[in-house]
Amino acid sequence: YAIRADGRVNVTERIAYDFSDLERHGIYRDIPYVTVNSGGKRLAMDFSDVSVSNTSGTSYTFVRSTVGDDIRFKIGDADKTVTGKVPYVIGYTVSGALTYFPGHDEFYWNVSGNRWDIPIAKVTAKVTLPADVAREEYRLECFTGPTGSREENCAIKLTDARTAVIETTEPLGSREGLTIVVGFPKGIVAVLEPKEVVPSFETRLGKIVLILIGIGAFLWYVVAPVWVVWKWWTSGRDPKPAMGEANAWFSPPTTKKRRPLTPAETGTLVDERADNRDIYASIVD
Repeated sequence: YAIRADGRVNVTERIAYDFSDLERHGIYRDIPYVTVNSGGKRLAMDFSDVSVSNTSGTSYTFVRSTVGDDIRFKIGDADKTVTGKVPYVIGYTVSGALTYFPGHDEFYWNVSGNRWDIPIAKVTAKVTLPADVAREEYRLECFTGPTGSREENCAIKLTDARTAVIETTEPLGSREGLTIVVGFPKGIVAVLEPKEVVPSFETRLGKIVLILIGIGAFLWYVVAPVWVVWKWWTSGRDPKPAMGEANAWFSPPTTKKRRPLTPAETGTLVDERADNRDIYASIVD
């Protein structure tokens, strides 16, 4: 981890993965990128200049995605399998990884991550500052084990005035990792805060979308049912049936000149057909 004067950190991870006699396409590397500060705000780091290769510099195929609060690198070729010991070199630059306190600045980082389902034989981290720092001005800590563990099965040493090396002293089990804390005096690096994670509905566009959804819900669940009932009440109800005495009308309808229609004309107008009973009625008429 090369901490730069501009507040960014250049990271190079070297992972030696042993697949034994299994045939697999590759590995997943999950790195947490969202943190929560003391005020409850969610802060997101930014990853750039990502590269994945072997120790000879040959690039590997990888896909970057976001899974919850983790950046995931899916490393490997879907058309190829690997077996035995395979080296992976992952490089990236991260912004917002440093924490700034009133009296010092700090690099707090989970080196290996706690997402591995297999044991890890050894983890070593090397942190380099952009300027020399006196030994007594360093604040160095390390923790091992599952998330939240305070175990310290690790060793810390300063190799020179700007380099600290932290390594595990015992193997790590499944879902265990190494977390390091490197504190140093203020003024060595620039302040580069992580970006606050703002929920989508709290942005201007999100608020507009939320308002439109609210209007749509109001129209659909309140206005529409009222309108349907009103429409049915005013023009959709069936007419009331006839009440009381019903009078029969035995006279045929007439033309405009008051000529009564013949049975054949009347029957044809009623069903738009001239059938036998219209002829019979004409004979009687």
